[in-house]
Amino acid sequence: MRVTRLAQVAALTLVGFAMPAAAKTAAEIDKGVQEAMTACNTSVPGCDVAAKEADGILVFPSITKGAIGVGGSYGEGALLVGGKTQGYYNSASASIGFQLGAEKYTQLIMFMTKEALDAFTATSGWEVGVNAKVTMIDQGNSAGITSIIAENDVVGFLYGQKGLMGDFSIQGAKVTKIDR
Repeated sequence: MRVTRLAQVAALTLVGFAMPAAAKTAAEIDKGVQEAMTACNTSVPGCDVAAKEADGILVFPSITKGAIGVGGSYGEGALLVGGKTQGYYNSASASIGFQLGAEKYTQLIMFMTKEALDAFTATSGWEVGVNAKVTMIDQGNSAGITSIIAENDVVGFLYGQKGLMGDFSIQGAKVTKIDR
């Protein structure tokens, strides 16, 4: 009982640290999204090719993740359709297990079909791995990007990692629409 309570307190504390001190404004999110798109398209192999083919792109300019056995992550971003913002979202997760560290990174989730995009926008509390499988693009294997995006409805890119984390996954992250 005491261990369970301690784990709950630790999880809430870590998720609290991962959440921003003040919510970002729409203008701040939009600026971060545009910077993230530019960086991905110019410096991440295959990102520009996938972005041109995507029906919609969910961009989280900065996700903070931390863990000491119990962990959490949080970030805010926007959904782009045709290059224009269609809504604002947050990504949050909590986890327990063998994990240690803290990091920040940029995440893009690209909906490669209209059906995948429609399924995302129709779902409240969309969860990676539950509502859709997200195929992460291995930056070292960008030569096969055309076949990867042709074979998958949803693909993702993680880049710009800063910090050290003993876990590298977006599985279980819950994405929720927010008002801005």
